[in-house]
Amino acid sequence: MRKVSVLIALCFVLAVALTLMGQSQQNQNALKNIMTQVDPAWTSLQMNLDSGNAAGVATDAAKLQRLFAAAERFFTKMNMPQAAGWANEEAAAADTAAKGAKAGSVDKTAKAAIGKCKQCHDVYRQKNPDGTFSLKRQ
Repeated sequence: MRKVSVLIALCFVLAVALTLMGQSQQNQNALKNIMTQVDPAWTSLQMNLDSGNAAGVATDAAKLQRLFAAAERFFTKMNMPQAAGWANEEAAAADTAAKGAKAGSVDKTAKAAIGKCKQCHDVYRQKNPDGTFSLKRQ
């Protein structure tokens, strides 16, 4: 009977460990999905700002606002308040640029306001041996 209890306990511990590992991987994938969309939207926004394309700026800035809002939710869920705050600032700046562009104003200062990604990456991103990036363990 004791062997069965030990076996059940070991199976339970293994199940918990596998569940936690799976959740960690899901979290990494969720963040990766968000971040891989930011760069093309940011690049497009820069080009649209430079060319004065208000419709393009509105579209790109609105997309960035949604992506940074999603990143903020992710970082809040992961108990990373500093990263969540930075994501919130980026979402707000993108929202301001989108609203201005929808009103017909292309504010080139949005280029400086949006795109402060480096500060967060320096603290929370690590480069893996295979060249990919992942969230640093805190």
